[in-house]
Amino acid sequence: MSRHMLKSHPLFFALFPPIALYAINIARFPGDLIFRSLIVMTLAGLGLIALGWLISRDIERSTLFASLTLFFSMNYGHAYTGLGSLISRIWKLSGNEIDLGNSSLGRHIVLFIIWIALTVLIYKIITRKEHWMLNAPKFLFLVAVTAFLIPTVRIVWRWGEIRTVLSENQSHGGIDLELTSNDGLGKPDVYYIFLDGYGREDILEEFYNYDNSYFLNELEGQGFYIAERSRSNYSNTITSLASSINMNYLDEIAELPSDDVLCRMVLAQSIDSNESMRIFRNLGYQFIAFSTGFTTTEITDADLYLQSKEIGLNPFESLLLRNSILLPIFDISAYMGIPFEYPGYSGHRERISFTLDQLRLLADEPGPKFVFAHIVAPHPPFVFDANGIATDQRYPFVIWDGNMFQGTYEEYILGYSDQVTFLNNSLLMWLKDLLGKSPSKPIVILQGDHGPRSTVVWRSPSKDAMREATAILNAYYLPGVDKSVFYDEISPVNTFRLVLNSYFNAGLDLLEDRTFFMSTGCQDFSKELK
Repeated sequence: MSRHMLKSHPLFFALFPPIALYAINIARFPGDLIFRSLIVMTLAGLGLIALGWLISRDIERSTLFASLTLFFSMNYGHAYTGLGSLISRIWKLSGNEIDLGNSSLGRHIVLFIIWIALTVLIYKIITRKEHWMLNAPKFLFLVAVTAFLIPTVRIVWRWGEIRTVLSENQSHGGIDLELTSNDGLGKPDVYYIFLDGYGREDILEEFYNYDNSYFLNELEGQGFYIAERSRSNYSNTITSLASSINMNYLDEIAELPSDDVLCRMVLAQSIDSNESMRIFRNLGYQFIAFSTGFTTTEITDADLYLQSKEIGLNPFESLLLRNSILLPIFDISAYMGIPFEYPGYSGHRERISFTLDQLRLLADEPGPKFVFAHIVAPHPPFVFDANGIATDQRYPFVIWDGNMFQGTYEEYILGYSDQVTFLNNSLLMWLKDLLGKSPSKPIVILQGDHGPRSTVVWRSPSKDAMREATAILNAYYLPGVDKSVFYDEISPVNTFRLVLNSYFNAGLDLLEDRTFFMSTGCQDFSKELK
């Protein structure tokens, strides 16, 4: 192997972080989200080589400088997290507790100094030993190529496995129905508004001291039926949506190999080519869906797929940056109150605003149409206050909740409550416009995918936590349909069975309303709630 080839190790070190991150998040991000990261990291590698050359005028030293800089700068976040876990364990062993959020500034100062010193020290040690400098390119090349190939091979192997499983589980035919329009009801537009983490009225009162009666009274005044004892069929988004929009339980998922990635990909496929879309298309409907930024719950196969303009970094790039040496810049800025927002929040905020804005415009779109809007709110992160103003953020962008929520319990309660208020106001304005503008009254369904999760400890949830996490808002506006068809316990799996029966004489049996709490993955059906 030529010496010139051996000197290419910085490029492999540059490509390793995005490739490795994608390999362990293959079910979470589409492949096209990593391309910009690959280009930027390649340019960063070349730029560091050029900087090293300007400093040393020596190609071996410049490539060594580039590889060490890339390795240490792109692994800072891992070291920071590891240091925090170590400190936490030491304090707990001593019988104390420590709030790592308040100690982040000190942790950054200590680690940043150590990290820079360690990078410089290793560079100095290697460059002072002539025989080490002779062998460094070969050693670094082998390390870099091996590090690059391991996740690359994993990605190729996983995608082959995923394609096989998806092919074997591809839907064939679906529910066989002979549908006819119910006299006088026609083919109304359908709006299925899927509200992430929107809880039931009694849960908001009990856990959040939040009175949601004004919003619900307004809905009822407009003709909505509120299912007062409704629960989600599953306690996480992907399983809940796959079940509701396909009008069935996910029993076949339990038969898949025990693999959360494969499970999520199969569910994502069932969402993207769902049964409701197939049936309504056959009835002559146009299917319209929105981007959410989360691949597994997006319906890109829609006739009209609406996507907001990307602002800032995409979710994959935000996660990549969180592991880098730029992390302290954002953390320290947040700590000092400097308006320098973590990447990811602006894009997330824009997608929610875009969806709410576009819903107002779709009333003018010719029908019949089926509009599906998954609004990732009031679920964390809490990016709007009660008045719809952007909130300041103190933590890196993630969508975790339960005991993985980055803030305090009090921050969850306040942020969730404010975001419910913002969402309520936005939805009431939209509904007033929609129901007043539409020449024929549309079907509107406002439905939580699961409840809020302020008290959930994922590995060992309490009964109250599971109750909080599964009690949902479930509101139906079905014009021309007698409200006697509804019942307070109706769950999402029966939503479109009821709609198709009421408007198109489908004759579908309503299923038993069952609820499963998912603790560890999308195949964990062990906790059925009674």
